[in-house]
Amino acid sequence: MNALHVIFILLAITFATCNADDTNLTLIVDGVTYSNVTFGTVTPLSVSIRHSSGIARLPLAKLPPELQQRFGYDPIKAAEWQAAYQKTQAAQKKKQEERLAEEKTREAEARIQEEARLAAEETRKRAEKEEAQQRARRIAQIEEQIGKAPNIDRLNGGFACVARYLSSHLKDPDSVRYIGWGTPKLVYNEGAPFWQVGVKFRARSGFGGYAFGEGIAFIQKDEVVRFEWLEGGPPPPRTETE
Repeated sequence: MNALHVIFILLAITFATCNADDTNLTLIVDGVTYSNVTFGTVTPLSVSIRHSSGIARLPLAKLPPELQQRFGYDPIKAAEWQAAYQKTQAAQKKKQEERLAEEKTREAEARIQEEARLAAEETRKRAEKEEAQQRARRIAQIEEQIGKAPNIDRLNGGFACVARYLSSHLKDPDSVRYIGWGTPKLVYNEGAPFWQVGVKFRARSGFGGYAFGEGIAFIQKDEVVRFEWLEGGPPPPRTETE
């Protein structure tokens, strides 16, 4: 705490508050007449008053000598008090300005972050839209080449093209009992696109019993062009006499 602050505190204690009853006192300061004056708070620089028209604060330097003596007016102490007061006010103003500047900085940073977020979101949406359009064009090109993905035959609960293929390759196609079907997905085999569908089934073997079979069908234009056996192995080929 510096000397000016100490002076300010001591003088504020010394000249705390001076209350008095109405004195019917009339003062003329700078050409203004104050009637029915009652004195209030005193500082080394001024005194507050109540008068017939309201309230005011008068500088001690402009009061009559007897009032200056009553309130302990000292020009040196008044100047020191005023300097300390102005310094305090300037410090408070500086703090307020710094606080406002910090708030503006935070607001600006938040605005920049929000603008960056919105820009990133817009970029992401454009990228997703472009990717979706490219995917749609790519799928359209693939479908033009190999046809649309096969659909489940609602009547038989399976894929008709796979059923046709197995019917033409199994020894007893009428005995086929399908256990499960995979979901069609686009795959590439040796650089060529196919719709791939997995299938599980049971069918009568050449020995009269039922055997489990599982395989993957590769489909183009709603026809199985390749079939890979995963279990059971391919049955003997059917002959014209069978």
